[in-house]
Amino acid sequence: MSLLRVISGPQKGREYELAPRESVIGRNPSCQIVLSVDAVSRQHARIVQHDGSHWIEDLESRNGTKVNDDSVKKSRRLVPGDLIKICDVTLAYVDPDAAPAKGGDGGSSIMRPRSGRSPGSAVVIDEGNASENTSIMSQLDLSPSAGSLQAKAEQRLRALIDIGQTLAKAESLEDVFPRVLDSLFRIFPQADRGFIVTKGPAGELVPRWTKTRKESNETMRISLQIVTKVMESKQAWLSGDATSDQQLASDSVARLQIRSFLCAPLLDAEGEPIGVLQVDSLDPTRKFGEEDLEVLATVALQAGITIGTVKMQEAALRQRELDRDLELAHEVQHGFLPFDRPQIPTWQFADYYVPANHVGGDLYDYVALPDGRMAVVVADVVGHGIAAALLMAKISSEARFSLATEPDLASAARRMNYSLFQLHLDRFVTMVIGLIDPRTRQVSVVNAGHMTPIRRLENGRIEQPGHDCSGLPLGIVDDFAYEEYTIQLEEGDELIFMTDGIFEASNDRDEQLGLDRVRSVIAMEGGRSAGETCDSLVRLVKQHMGHLPPDDDMCVVVVDCRKESGTAAGEKPTQP
Repeated sequence: MSLLRVISGPQKGREYELAPRESVIGRNPSCQIVLSVDAVSRQHARIVQHDGSHWIEDLESRNGTKVNDDSVKKSRRLVPGDLIKICDVTLAYVDPDAAPAKGGDGGSSIMRPRSGRSPGSAVVIDEGNASENTSIMSQLDLSPSAGSLQAKAEQRLRALIDIGQTLAKAESLEDVFPRVLDSLFRIFPQADRGFIVTKGPAGELVPRWTKTRKESNETMRISLQIVTKVMESKQAWLSGDATSDQQLASDSVARLQIRSFLCAPLLDAEGEPIGVLQVDSLDPTRKFGEEDLEVLATVALQAGITIGTVKMQEAALRQRELDRDLELAHEVQHGFLPFDRPQIPTWQFADYYVPANHVGGDLYDYVALPDGRMAVVVADVVGHGIAAALLMAKISSEARFSLATEPDLASAARRMNYSLFQLHLDRFVTMVIGLIDPRTRQVSVVNAGHMTPIRRLENGRIEQPGHDCSGLPLGIVDDFAYEEYTIQLEEGDELIFMTDGIFEASNDRDEQLGLDRVRSVIAMEGGRSAGETCDSLVRLVKQHMGHLPPDDDMCVVVVDCRKESGTAAGEKPTQP
């Protein structure tokens, strides 16, 4: 049974078995895998089983889902060892039933290094059993409490200078691994082979780099028992003649053809093993000594620290690149939002917009037509984040073009629907357009699956006309005939457009604000001006959410039909 193991976060150590068909991950108690972290969306991601494999997909969460530091855009197949990152929680995908491929010898697992002297070269991790009797020539404790190493001054200095100068130039892990082995081959002329193995995200051993003195296409074999014992003990090992060592399984070592070896653990900053570094000799006349062991231990300590440092540098670099991309996306999207509100005598306009992430999928716009009418466009792309923002940009331009070229609202919506369907994005958009005639106070409305606008009469009564005129969201079918209806406003009336992020805003008890409370605030506090009505709604939402960030993008547009001229002084459009 495949499972997810929490390796960082509040529930560290907990394991979740994956359901046969679907496992939803999120903050909602109804999810199969519940992560009690505020930044996690109610339904954040899901894992489905298909054709014998597990696939993960992000459910348009506000903070996204990553696998091995790569953002999940569409469905992604999981393999054992994959690291799933959801906000501050890291889960490892584990498949205990997945047996490694078998090599020619019994008890050997064939793996491939993620990089090496030959990208296609195979590595075999031999799984022979160990005896309790030992004839290891020497062991050297590398744990933080073990004290300083006592290598000869000239050997230690040679190793430190060589490896220090080499590793100082490393900019990535793919630089660190080969440079460490190259340095060791210069220090130890008796070394015939060398390799670095590190832990994967689920604790599995992953060969990272190999090196041989002579070019060879033969499969390199690695003793799992040596690697495991060195990591568990946190001790560097030296064997002068591995074939006669009783602590090592003789049949395993015989297959490996090792005569003498040095193996040292790679320790992180907390002194925990993250892998091993090994060099060995196949020549019985060229053995390693105790001084060699101390030199290798010194190199391993430096290499472990360098690996940790480079990992942090790579993570910081990825974050900086992501921040730059998001900042650019933020600036681009802000350019699609209105810079100014309409200036029409006896009419007021106010608006509020905030995305759940750096960029969002909600849209509002004011489109002035040549005949003096003003269109208010409010749309909501399913989901949020970069993908939704890109589609929002497309809808913004399509709306302006369609309103300028089509004879009526219904035709404009029909054109936008067809245009979006032709993109084959497997996404849809809800949208409502209100076309205001300032002279007659009539507002023509077409609705594509969006919440109907709320009308507040001057006396405080609330109406939502047009429920039966709502059509399908844009992009679901290739052709749909939308219906246009009219709202006749009177002096003192207000018309409020919004996206579902307003009334579906959640608090720390996972309770949604609800449309009833929204309507109640509009009835009691609206009517004074468009800006005050907009501000009242925003205060209500913020009070309800408390310290929590928004689950979804939020957008409100308020239109007020006044007796006197003026523009609203409500909140400026929030930058995405």
